[in-house]
Amino acid sequence: MPCEDYLTGAHSHDIPPETVDTEIQIILDKLSAKPDFNPNQLFNPDKHLAFKDEYFEETTVLSLADLGIKKTHTKPISGFGATYPFPLLTKEAIDIMKWEAFQKENIAAYARLTNPDFSLKTNRFDFHIGGYVNQGKAPFTESVYAHPRIAKIFSKFIGVDVQTCYNYDTNHVNVALADSSIPIDAPLNTEAESEEGEEKEFDISKVGSILGQHYDSVPIAAVIMWECPKGRGGETVIIKGDEKPLVIPNIAEPGYCTLLQARVVRHIATKPNSNSNRIATVCGYCCAAPEILDTSALTSVRPSILPRSIHDQFYSEWFDFRFKQLQRYLAAGQSKIKKDFERGETFNQLKMIEFCKEAQEYLYDSWKEMECAGNDPYPPALFETPYSEL
Repeated sequence: MPCEDYLTGAHSHDIPPETVDTEIQIILDKLSAKPDFNPNQLFNPDKHLAFKDEYFEETTVLSLADLGIKKTHTKPISGFGATYPFPLLTKEAIDIMKWEAFQKENIAAYARLTNPDFSLKTNRFDFHIGGYVNQGKAPFTESVYAHPRIAKIFSKFIGVDVQTCYNYDTNHVNVALADSSIPIDAPLNTEAESEEGEEKEFDISKVGSILGQHYDSVPIAAVIMWECPKGRGGETVIIKGDEKPLVIPNIAEPGYCTLLQARVVRHIATKPNSNSNRIATVCGYCCAAPEILDTSALTSVRPSILPRSIHDQFYSEWFDFRFKQLQRYLAAGQSKIKKDFERGETFNQLKMIEFCKEAQEYLYDSWKEMECAGNDPYPPALFETPYSEL
């Protein structure tokens, strides 16, 4: 994306009026027509949480070992790999979240078309929405992710306590809408299909994708479906350690969630094979422990790559988050120094050097991928590198 464009709001990627006035308006009209629809409320777990404790046992959970992933390009936060979809939120909750995201003022300010360098076979129906949640534009959605019960559920699956990252990666919405001018659920051209079995049903280089083969820039991705396409396509596809795809099955119900250690598990968000909506949200999570620095990156979310990242707001939020994380880390280290001294323990110089190096590297990692520092070509070679070569 040209520098002038991403610095001034990426308006070359604005959602076309035709999409706003037809496909998006259809979504809003359907929601407002529901007899008991009430968007003016906050998240109430007794009413809006569909999760039950037995889902911890009933949900398919895959470790990195189960996926055959032995080598990673950065340190994992745990041995967790991914889950299959499980019920998390009720349909009413999803309706309110959808209503907030698709308000036309939010579309104008926070939604942008996909970047062709980031996606494949996309058009005016394919876009992202991000950065609106903690700006007073989506009070219900904000209250969902602020509720401790949500983080507690995710933490138990992942094996470590986690928390949300920063606003721009809270409820990032990936949208692929149906073309309202042709029949809903009509089959689309799927040249990547094959009859050779599930793991060879598509060519990774050809399958339509909202997000092509990539690693996320946050440690953990919580993918919540708002609308699922019928039939094939629209799934999250994991690239396993043997470089073969694992298709996470679609559950044709809104409110189902899939967790993925997306910073170290390569994956794809595919487009539907039929003319239907595929709307999913992604919320980034990182370790909650103050003595552990997050492994977030800018690779796939910096403004020149992901047009929904509006330059001034995005970088202000990114550095606010990173500085707070570093402050917590330094405070935890400072507290440990004091306690160790009071207990009469010998000062460990080697551990302190390691601690300082981690803080130094974290600060460096906060800016090294900024556009003015290099703006390397996208996608990076890392996204195509086999696990065995990491």
